[in-house]
Amino acid sequence: MQSFDLRGPNGEAVGHVDRVCRVGRRLEVEGWARAGRVTLVSGAMQSSAVPELRRDDVAAALGGSPEVGFALDLAFQDSPPQMFLSFDGGEVRQPLPEPTPGQYRRAVHRLRWRFLWLILSSSSEILGWR
Repeated sequence: MQSFDLRGPNGEAVGHVDRVCRVGRRLEVEGWARAGRVTLVSGAMQSSAVPELRRDDVAAALGGSPEVGFALDLAFQDSPPQMFLSFDGGEVRQPLPEPTPGQYRRAVHRLRWRFLWLILSSSSEILGWR
C-alpha cells in the first residue's frame, strides 16, 4: 500500500503512515504521529502505542521532539482496518486505504508465478508417489 498522511481533528496533518504491510495473517503499520496514542483496529483485534520511537528525519524536517514514531502490528481480521489517533480533545478515526487494483494485480501475479514454480519443482516427487 502507498503511504498517506494522518489528519487531526481540524483536518491538519499530524502524522504520516510510511508503511502498511500484510505479512501472512498479520498487519504491520509504521509511521509517525504527533498524537497522544495511536491505535490500529481490525475486527475485534487492536494494537495501541504511544508514539515514542525516535524519528530524527521528522524532527529535522518539522522541528520538535524526534520521539514521534510508532510501529504497530496485529492479527488481521476480515474487516477493513482503521487507525485511531487520540488527542487531548478527543479521537480521530483514520481508515487505512485499500490496495489499488494495480497493486492487487501485481500481488496476485507474483503469487501465481510462485505457485506455478512450486508445483513444477515438486512434480517429480508428486508423480513418483504411489
